[in-house]
Amino acid sequence: MKWYKIISTWFGLGCSSFMPGTIGSLGAFPIFYFAAMSSTTIYEAKITMLFFLIILSIIGYFAIRLYHKDTKVIDDQSIVIDEVIGQLVTLALAYEWIGSFVTKINLIPPNTGYTMSLLYIFFVAFILFRFFDITKPFYISLIDRYWKNAVGVILDDILAGIAAAAVLYILQ
Repeated sequence: MKWYKIISTWFGLGCSSFMPGTIGSLGAFPIFYFAAMSSTTIYEAKITMLFFLIILSIIGYFAIRLYHKDTKVIDDQSIVIDEVIGQLVTLALAYEWIGSFVTKINLIPPNTGYTMSLLYIFFVAFILFRFFDITKPFYISLIDRYWKNAVGVILDDILAGIAAAAVLYILQ
């Protein structure tokens, strides 16, 4: 398999016949987990996620372009690197807000370990990101409708990630 197909489908997650975008969004979890576990502060974790976000956006752009050129399909449902990027946007921007929110509403049971807390944090970010990615409010649908290229494929998910983070900020 060619490198750009591996990246575009995020190691085959996008090849799922069942909700490839949702499955692809889950592909951000290992990066989030690595960033959280390898950092001593929330801000270190956020910087690590932002680093991965920038690298994946650059590599993803070229992978999507080559995938488009090869398949002649713009934004094929198997392309999920954009979902990974959008999910990371939500997590990188709202990591501490999510932690604060899930603690305030007692979503995390008492005596829950750090790893389990990360699962709850990811779950909340995941649900909100998927909501905005699927419903595509006005400004996101404009990108999706008019930018039929690799930039548009990635940008609509970045905007969905920002919208999810904004909701988490407001809830926090």
